[in-house]
Amino acid sequence: MKTMFTLAFSLFFFILYAQPGVIWSTGATNNQGVSSFSTKLISIDLNGNIIALNHKSNGRQNIWLSKIAPDGELLWDVEFDGDAGLLDEGYDLTFDNNNNIIIHGITQTKDFVEDVYFGEYKPITLKFDPNGQLIWEAVIPVQEWFEAPIANSVIVDDNGNCYVTGQIRDTTGSNYAAYLTKYAGDGNKEWEVFEPNDSFTTIGLKLNFLGDSIRLRSHTYNSDLDEKYLNTITYDLDGNLLNKYSEETASWYSTVKMEEDIAGNFYFQSGKSVFKYNQFSELLWQYNEVPIDGNNSHIMDMKIDDESNVYLTGANEGMFTLKLDSNGDLLWKTYNPLSTSGRHMDVDDFGNTVVGCERYNFDSGIFSINLVKYDPDGNELASLIYSNARIHDLLVYDEMSFLTYIVDIGVPPYYKVQKYDLILSDDDESPEILHLFPNPANESITITWDDKDVHRGEISLYNLQGQSVFKQNTLISSGQTIDLPKLNTGIYYLKINSDSRIYQSKLIIEQ
Repeated sequence: MKTMFTLAFSLFFFILYAQPGVIWSTGATNNQGVSSFSTKLISIDLNGNIIALNHKSNGRQNIWLSKIAPDGELLWDVEFDGDAGLLDEGYDLTFDNNNNIIIHGITQTKDFVEDVYFGEYKPITLKFDPNGQLIWEAVIPVQEWFEAPIANSVIVDDNGNCYVTGQIRDTTGSNYAAYLTKYAGDGNKEWEVFEPNDSFTTIGLKLNFLGDSIRLRSHTYNSDLDEKYLNTITYDLDGNLLNKYSEETASWYSTVKMEEDIAGNFYFQSGKSVFKYNQFSELLWQYNEVPIDGNNSHIMDMKIDDESNVYLTGANEGMFTLKLDSNGDLLWKTYNPLSTSGRHMDVDDFGNTVVGCERYNFDSGIFSINLVKYDPDGNELASLIYSNARIHDLLVYDEMSFLTYIVDIGVPPYYKVQKYDLILSDDDESPEILHLFPNPANESITITWDDKDVHRGEISLYNLQGQSVFKQNTLISSGQTIDLPKLNTGIYYLKINSDSRIYQSKLIIEQ
């Protein structure tokens, strides 16, 4: 195994307000290329640092991991190249209480059967410390050289033990089973179970840590009898079976996106359908995205809020976004024919939805990203376009910002993590810093900036939901005092659009 660090200054750079609405943008040229089918995701550790998981490919494929500070500074990036120097790919990651990073994926090893060389695929788990140093790696052996394992989920308990699941040929050598493997904090395997051993195909989909037990969601398919079952299985932390619930299903969820709500209900998104099941694997409801005018429809992403509302985005004669209540009833739905599909989405604490869409121009063959924000009722609040790029992930970061993981299309491709203000701006000019005094304020504020001329412009005040709470057209100059309307205590954004310049700053109201 080899891990390779890349110097930050050679591949990465930092930009402040390089695009409208962007707080910072940190990226890297992938000089080795990348597989278009590999997993690309971002996650946030306990200290607010961003971890980007990607892959580099140049005759072989390496896991590529980057860590970015909350202010956009690249802290490190590292590659993992397995002992065989062939294919290595991560599919899921998580953090322990010490901000160590645990990745579950697949590695290709060199094996010989009767003096014939085979590149064998095996599930692998990697643990990196917060500085990007590999602490340990652990591989699950396979039973046959032609095995094609699947790695789906990794979780960590309060003591730093980690649990992984996916699909592998079981110990009988004849069936495909869901594996559940526990590793101690030092990488030693504590135990392993296969579930079950008596069916044709079972895949482990998702793990949840319940404090004193582990819950495994899996799906079983017996092609001889054409029987499909969804399983909810609970084990104690020593690998002993506590309970199992199975329900026959009409569909085979081989590739799905899965979410769980605070009540323990879980949701499968597969193709153009979403299914909600309770804790006993009983189907509660199903939603199907009906194609428009005979066109194909596909749900691309799904999110669940704290009230068990379901948010979906995807493609159906252009991009659509919708919201279902906890019973599966449609609350609102929007279409955006200017975008080809909604690819990634997230929901902030106020119920606003941010969607990363892609637009494809069939004449030019060029992709663009369209970022769109909707209020809790589905009304569009703002949008902006990022040309000649594609989006791979999107996450709300905090109450004021969200993150995207994108690629600027080129040769070689250029990958970026970008942090956006939740109040998206599609203005041509980038915001400049505006100083407010006092801040916090309640009745009035004095504004200052670097221009001493008098301008005619518009003063706007927005709450964190992106709603305008104050707007005034007036003559504006640095040092001017503005009387504020009666506002609730909270965080707001003040924006001044004056001639061809834009100023903005955060304002705290305390009553």
